[in-house]
Amino acid sequence: MRFFAFTLSILTASAAFTDDKIDKNTVFFAAADVPNSTLDIVKTWYRIGVDAWGSYGPTEIYVVGNNLDAAKDLEDAFCERRKKLNRNWDVRHDCANERHKIFRHMPEEGGAYVSSYIRPNLTYDFYTLTMGSSRPYPDEEDYKQTILHEYWHIYQHSKITDECTTDSRDKCERDKKLTGNYEKTPWVHEGSANYMGLLEYSRQVGSLRDMQRQMFRYKDRSFKNYFSSSQKLNEFTYDNERRLAYDIGTWFVAYLVHREGEAALKDAFYNDLDRYGFEGSFQRNFGKSADAYVVEFNEFISKNKNNKRELVKLFQKSLLDRANLNALDTRKAFASLSVCQRKALQTLFAKEGFYKSTIDGLWGKNTKAAFDQSLASNKLEQIKEDDLLGAYGLENKCN
Repeated sequence: MRFFAFTLSILTASAAFTDDKIDKNTVFFAAADVPNSTLDIVKTWYRIGVDAWGSYGPTEIYVVGNNLDAAKDLEDAFCERRKKLNRNWDVRHDCANERHKIFRHMPEEGGAYVSSYIRPNLTYDFYTLTMGSSRPYPDEEDYKQTILHEYWHIYQHSKITDECTTDSRDKCERDKKLTGNYEKTPWVHEGSANYMGLLEYSRQVGSLRDMQRQMFRYKDRSFKNYFSSSQKLNEFTYDNERRLAYDIGTWFVAYLVHREGEAALKDAFYNDLDRYGFEGSFQRNFGKSADAYVVEFNEFISKNKNNKRELVKLFQKSLLDRANLNALDTRKAFASLSVCQRKALQTLFAKEGFYKSTIDGLWGKNTKAAFDQSLASNKLEQIKEDDLLGAYGLENKCN
């Protein structure tokens, strides 16, 4: 079997890819059975993650297919690279064996994960991002979202300078800062990866409705199970109620970002993790303890769990704030709206805090000029009219 390795090439003139660090510190590896079409998806959406959240590394991306022998050969390549870059690499402990499966489980199980190799005995610290070829499958939209989800984990890890001083893979000083404890409670760690990955994906494809569909996919089941649980959200672990922690954690982060702003999470909270730890950074940047915020979140969800309009508000403003309404094909979309629909949208946008000049530009003589100026700086695709109306629940408002 053979494997492929290639550095991230500069394919566009975009400023995000003119940084030599990306080219030097990001290396892709693929099992022999992985088609170029899958590699193209991984490379494209990895670049989107870099463009959104920055470049961190060194990072190695491994793409595993569905053939077991090819996956094992990729493990051998991984081990050979480790021995070459780290003279202290423990071959017996850290190369693949019957107890330590690096890639060989993925042809059957699929999935994706990120690992950080930040240890005092290593001469070469690095991250890995591993993508399987099933659950989700490369031809599914979830696959793109998963790449962003995993890249957000690299962003999170990049904020922590602590090394893992133990030989155990189950306990590391980095984990306590990232999740709040050694038990690895995933509510914010995974909830933010879900939310930020989905948010960036929705921005890229220019769809409010897709984000709404994903957020509501398991809502009823998750809310029911959550409120019947005897545990708090920040007590769920990877071994206990993992799925519930992911789902409700995503809603929690949506609530948090809606209340505090995206920068408060992405920049302030994560930038302060290393110095103040999880709880300290949480209190410092969100004004209350994690426990207190969970109580507040529970009260909101309990009151609004069946109120779709209020739940949609948790993420619609984040999406439109970034777009600044500039990604809309406004001249076409708003030309087809009735006066009633226009006024309803104006009222809603005003309540959401959009600038008056932007609102005034939505109709009348200034529409073209107002949006021509702003469209030039926006990278999103068009948001279709039915997405716009559907997200705001206006389908029947003016009938």
